[in-house]
Amino acid sequence: MIQNHRLQWISHLLLSLLLGFTWSNTILLPMVQAEDVTDGEAGLSMLQPVPGQARVADGSEVLLELRTPSYTLKPWAGDDGRTYLRLRVADYGTAGQAGQPELPAKRALLGVPPEAQVEVKVITAEQRSISLDHDLAPAPKAVTRDRKGGALDPLVQCGGETELQFARDEALYRQDAFFPSELARIAREGYLRDQRFVQVELTPFQYNPTHRELRYYPLLRVQVRFVGSPSTPLPPRPEGPFETVLAGAILNYEQARAWRSPPAPAPLQAVGQEGEGPALRIGVPAEGLYQLTTADLKGAGLDLTTLDPHHLQLTAGGEEMAIQILGEEDGRFDPDDVLRFYGQATNSRFTDTNIYWLRVGSAPGRRMGVRDGSPAGGGTVPQSYETTVHLEENHIYLTDLPWQEEADHWFWNYYDTKYSFLRTLNYIMAIDAPTTEVISATLRVQFQGSSSDTTVDPDHHVQLRVNGQWVGEVRWDGRQPCVAWASFPQSYLVEGENTITVEALTDTGAKSDSSYIDWLELEYHRAYVARGSALTFGLDEAAPGMWAALAFRPGRSSSTT
Repeated sequence: MIQNHRLQWISHLLLSLLLGFTWSNTILLPMVQAEDVTDGEAGLSMLQPVPGQARVADGSEVLLELRTPSYTLKPWAGDDGRTYLRLRVADYGTAGQAGQPELPAKRALLGVPPEAQVEVKVITAEQRSISLDHDLAPAPKAVTRDRKGGALDPLVQCGGETELQFARDEALYRQDAFFPSELARIAREGYLRDQRFVQVELTPFQYNPTHRELRYYPLLRVQVRFVGSPSTPLPPRPEGPFETVLAGAILNYEQARAWRSPPAPAPLQAVGQEGEGPALRIGVPAEGLYQLTTADLKGAGLDLTTLDPHHLQLTAGGEEMAIQILGEEDGRFDPDDVLRFYGQATNSRFTDTNIYWLRVGSAPGRRMGVRDGSPAGGGTVPQSYETTVHLEENHIYLTDLPWQEEADHWFWNYYDTKYSFLRTLNYIMAIDAPTTEVISATLRVQFQGSSSDTTVDPDHHVQLRVNGQWVGEVRWDGRQPCVAWASFPQSYLVEGENTITVEALTDTGAKSDSSYIDWLELEYHRAYVARGSALTFGLDEAAPGMWAALAFRPGRSSSTT
């Protein structure tokens, strides 16, 4: 792990505590202060409507103001032997893809009308120009190394999973142009339940690498317009317990409540797609085998009158999936014909439902293969198979953590050593049919560092326990993500509820230690015991054998090779 190259950012805690921060005395360049913008509150805010601003008052636009009264420049030795300057603003994230100049940025989520076009325009930009002696440092690339199958140390080190690599984009650093080209942009958009949102990114700096010129904008005002917003607001759609999440995540929460869209369409819906003909939209909320009857397809609006079932194609994420159609041999859909496919849910930031598309193609579609499962000789019967239990809940949304644009910004909860009641977290994980073999299980926990103490490295130290048994510790530094791995005897596990404990230790010397927890995973060996007359497991074709599925209902037991 590259310990000296970690990003050091200001910590923003959930208890709304803003911690003071100063760079260490190794910095050669002083903090730059813009005195004329200190009258207002630093950071990003939404301006209230004023007389004469009719569009702000009627809800067709939002005005944002970003005040950046100070910044720091710190010399830094790059991986390529060059000396760079790292530009930092307290409590700001960063803009720029890996290899591009790394610049501070602020992001905000705005609720927007469901059908509106969103336009962003900078209306005020106070500019300063600064000449630099060195280039700005490039944004790093986070590299995750998979330790599965490798040696697992008793003391788990996060450095074994995630490290930052710095390599600048030489073509971009030779350009005679300011980066980024826009001070404000829509970084992404999506839905939080029924609330459509856009993420607005404001960058109060621009950099020209050819001339080493930095443009600094202490004050930015940005107009965000909603073109095609509804003329009359809709009644607010309450989201129950999720309402507090929306209130904390959406900057214009009160305004956006009236723009929540109706529920998602039904799982089966015929949709016309330009240039591709009609298609059937299929929502898959959970992994499993799905079956559609002829009545289902007709009821969803698909015309089966002249359709040749051989040409039906199923796709997900642009990739064609194999299906099985019982009765397609005669080239038509009969009342008792059925279509089957194996569907998998998704695990995105906003939904668990994966979308599959069924359409008529110009060529025969992909079909499931058929293999003879009859026993063909001797073989060993393994006692177990490897399976994974994943625990994840989304209660906290952070706009600037992690700093990567496409990262998951949802978190479960957090620990904080400043408060004794937040130092230890317990999670209940249900385990089904663990085998009694002498074998190892593996626990993985995804952390996101929140606090950062530049005088200590590392400044996070956490202990992991399973049912009270110590299984490992993890140390990492700063506001970085960390996937902790710990291998332990499977005998620690019990059938039913197991307690996973995350305890923050207070021995790093840091003023405080706080991190968010994203998810937990337990990989263990499960016996071949069916539940609910079904059992799903993977087969290793390289090691043929015989498997016995136990505890089916009478007459349903089976074995295969």
